Amino acid sequence: MGHVKRRRLLRSSKPLSEHHLHIVSFDVPAPPNYGGVIDVYYKVKALSELGVKVHLHCFQYGRPKAKELDRLCHSVNYYPRKQGKLQLFNSLPYVVVGRRSEILMDRLLKDDHPILFEGLHCCFHLGDPRLNGRLRLVRAHNVEHDYYAALAKAESNTFRRGYFINEARKLQRFEPVLSEAHRILAISPKDQQYFDAHFHNVVHIPAFHAVDKVAVPDGLGDYAFYHGALGVAENDQAALFLVRKVFKDLSVKLVIAGSDASLELKREVARMPNGDPSLGARSTGERAAHLSGHGHQTEAVALPIHRSPRGLQYAHGGRYRPEGTVPRTRRSRKYAREHQGLHERTRERLRL
Repeated sequence: MGHVKRRRLLRSSKPLSEHHLHIVSFDVPAPPNYGGVIDVYYKVKALSELGVKVHLHCFQYGRPKAKELDRLCHSVNYYPRKQGKLQLFNSLPYVVVGRRSEILMDRLLKDDHPILFEGLHCCFHLGDPRLNGRLRLVRAHNVEHDYYAALAKAESNTFRRGYFINEARKLQRFEPVLSEAHRILAISPKDQQYFDAHFHNVVHIPAFHAVDKVAVPDGLGDYAFYHGALGVAENDQAALFLVRKVFKDLSVKLVIAGSDASLELKREVARMPNGDPSLGARSTGERAAHLSGHGHQTEAVALPIHRSPRGLQYAHGGRYRPEGTVPRTRRSRKYAREHQGLHERTRERLRL
């Protein structure tokens, strides 16, 4: 596709009601109650309200089909995510190779509508030669190899830690596939800086969420609020760090809201002299407890360390990089050329 034609696609003069958009989601985005699906759900909702006809494609692994998506989208299709130990031995990342589907490709090839891939996880088909000439966008939810390296550092289980280290390496090797995208939509300014150093056509689009207006009481509150998916070891350890190191000798109250907290965190919270369970209920509208609800990696929180995995690395003093991974430098053209044939070889190997 020439540059002129590409610009026409990106800056179409057609009314939004005549636009169609395929969105390939890593999970079923409803209900919007954790991390990245919050961004996906409210993006779909915003586009729908503008009149865009969204064709949503969801990889499914545990979350049921959601009828409310039928009201927001022109069409909704579901695909089973392939899981199992055999996927671990593939040269591609486990989170990528399991999200492949020829049925999905057949549906994408029925028209020439633009395609938005939600995260590197969904980019198995991004470089498929059959999509040449199509406008392809990627929503970058993270610098994924940094994120998995941070998960490895926070993980105490030996097997899971090894998985995260290995996955971080594979994700870094797979990342050049993003050069096939016409736009990379970074979720934070820091991520935009990273992707700008390696790819062209990077823009920052903040996370979509439910809050469309500021409704905060006047004055200064008397507590700090931490919100996160505590089933993720990195988030749980960040909360423990706050309880043990930051708020231990402070008079400021700390309210923690999140799902699947560890027993260790629950015990530490129970011993906190400056915690107030009732504040959690008033702040989030959920049950009166410290540990409730769900979070999103890119939400802003009024705490002395960052919520995002990359931010946590800095809070703990320097970045963690698995041994043997390639330093973050500009990808060479030779490396990109070598990567171009990876997709076809993988399809042949998997007999898709």
